[in-house]
Amino acid sequence: EKPSLKLRVDDLTLDLASQHVDRGGKAIDLSPRELMLLKVFMRDPGRVFSRTELCERVWEHAHDYDTKLVEVFVGRLRRKIGDPPLIQTVRHVGYSIGDPR
Repeated sequence: EKPSLKLRVDDLTLDLASQHVDRGGKAIDLSPRELMLLKVFMRDPGRVFSRTELCERVWEHAHDYDTKLVEVFVGRLRRKIGDPPLIQTVRHVGYSIGDPR
């Protein structure tokens, strides 16, 4: 029994082996950066990530990013994932996928 390489939050599925993302059976096309961001969220659903932490995990070089960039990418992910929204904004803290715990 090999471990499942699929991450699932609600009806959103990310297959780590094929990098395929779908929601409710409908494929979602993500850029490599968007995919990395989604992986960070989906590996730890409910956890609230600060913008800085997301930057450090998704942009290798700390000096290449700006936390505004995270907002832009989260916005893109939200649009692509569609409704009902899965990525929550936790005011003054950051973002989380699924219900923040």
